[in-house]
Amino acid sequence: MKKSAHAAEAVLPPAARRQARMIEPAILLLLLERDGVYGYELREEIAKVGLTDAEVDASAIYRCLRWLEKQEQVRSKWDTADGGAPKRRYELTEFGVKSLSLWADLLRRRRESLSKYLVRYREGAARYRRRRKI
Repeated sequence: MKKSAHAAEAVLPPAARRQARMIEPAILLLLLERDGVYGYELREEIAKVGLTDAEVDASAIYRCLRWLEKQEQVRSKWDTADGGAPKRRYELTEFGVKSLSLWADLLRRRRESLSKYLVRYREGAARYRRRRKI
C-alpha cells in the first residue's frame, strides 16, 4: 500500500470537527460568571475558557444561544440604554445553572477518561517504538 505524503494534511484537527459541542458549556460558564453578557463579548471570551482550540465562529455562538434560550437555560433582553443600536444581553437562568452543573460532572468524568487514554497512549507509543527500534 502506497503512503500519501498528504494524508496527514487531509485529516481535520479534532477540535475543528467537534467544537460546537463544547461551545455550550463555555457559554454557560461565562454567563454564570457575569450578570449579563452581550453576544459579541462571548465570542471574545469563549476561547479563554479553554474547551476548544479552534476559533469559534460567531454564527455558532448565536445558534447555541438561541438553542439555550429555547431550552430556557438562558434568557435575553434588548438593551437600549446607551442610545446606540439595541443589543441583546444574555443571562443565565436557574435551569441553566443546573445544566452547567451537569456539564461540570460530565467534564470531570471525561477528564478521568482522558487521563486513562493518555496513559495507554504513552505506553502504546513506547511499545511501538521499541518494536520498531525507533
